[in-house]
Amino acid sequence: MTPGTKTCIAYVAARVISGRGALRIFDVQRSLWVRIGGTIRGPQVRLYDYDREGIVHGDLPDVTDFCTGVSFKLLLDGTRFFVHSATPARELQGLVVGVDIELYDASGVTDRYRLEAIA
Repeated sequence: MTPGTKTCIAYVAARVISGRGALRIFDVQRSLWVRIGGTIRGPQVRLYDYDREGIVHGDLPDVTDFCTGVSFKLLLDGTRFFVHSATPARELQGLVVGVDIELYDASGVTDRYRLEAIA
């Protein structure tokens, strides 16, 4: 799974769990602000990733990153979230605390993000 897809997963999870709006997210490992626009209303995810020039779209729990063609299920449980992707086969889990997001894979690799919340 590409760093861009993982950043979008973190963004969607953080927006839904926190209930906050945001215009961008900071990918700590890449030291990169990623600008994402659009809406998340109820289960509907309608986003545009300006850095990768593509859409991220779906109805939770099913979301597709059209920049890479990766579809994934995003399951939420309080401040925790779980991600399943069939192609590529991937299981991830994460945690949202305020505006901070951690994303873990099965090998124990942790990616960290920070949402720039606007509301």
